[in-house]
Amino acid sequence: MPTLIDILQYISQGQIGSHTQELFFGFFLPFILSLIIFFSVLQMVGAFRRKINLVISLVITILASTTPVFATIATWIGQYSGYTALVAFFIVFVIGIGAWTFRRGREYVTGEKEEHRDIRKLDKQIAKLEKKIREARDSGASEEKKRSLEDQWERLYRRRRFLERTTR
Repeated sequence: MPTLIDILQYISQGQIGSHTQELFFGFFLPFILSLIIFFSVLQMVGAFRRKINLVISLVITILASTTPVFATIATWIGQYSGYTALVAFFIVFVIGIGAWTFRRGREYVTGEKEEHRDIRKLDKQIAKLEKKIREARDSGASEEKKRSLEDQWERLYRRRRFLERTTR
């Protein structure tokens, strides 16, 4: 199993063409798989934004790919790819069912549906925009800025009315 250091040596020696299949199955696929795993864990945690999660997972994957442990795991994943896919599907399925159950349970306990939470969020956004509109009028902001704020308010208000009509 080649590591990142081996790939750099192949490139420097001009031997990249003779090791194409080994590099693809032994490095590239496990690299992409570990990048996806790190990225999805960071996305589920939700500590950072998407671009920052991508950079962090890329750095972690690059650092991990220089170790012999990466080669061992890559070999194992390649040999047991069917089982790995089955386990990954099962884990995602169980987490999805758990998340769905949690959402439905919360609706059942609180009596509040997702749409009602969306309406409350829109109400907060509308209130913030109304405050900005008042501040813009009081500070003598340009007509273009006032009109832009009023257009945003109108779109949010229409969306709120639509949600209100559809959730009855």
